[in-house]
Amino acid sequence: MIDKIILWVSLVVSIFGYTFWSPIKEIYGIDGIYYYCVSFSVVCFTFVLCRKYRSIVTEAILSATTNNLVDELIFNPTKFQWNEYIIYGASLLIIIYNARKRKISQRKARETRRES
Repeated sequence: MIDKIILWVSLVVSIFGYTFWSPIKEIYGIDGIYYYCVSFSVVCFTFVLCRKYRSIVTEAILSATTNNLVDELIFNPTKFQWNEYIIYGASLLIIIYNARKRKISQRKARETRRES
């Protein structure tokens, strides 16, 4: 149920960004609102994908899209700066940690099934 809500929010934000990017830019002076909305939508979609198909690849894709959203919102998206290296490095460490934790829990589950 929560996945459907996230996907609907993603769709609405994407349509909003595509439809109203020009008036928002003219009235409020927010440049790049379309890219913010699309980045948010892609992060929502990959989050749902990562919840459904849990693997290292989906976690890496989620990490990359989240980094893109943060870069669009906070940093300068037209330049490749140190923030990308730092966020990708931290994401890689988290992905490796989660993969090892998952392997350990799977191994313990197998051992428990063998004992019983």
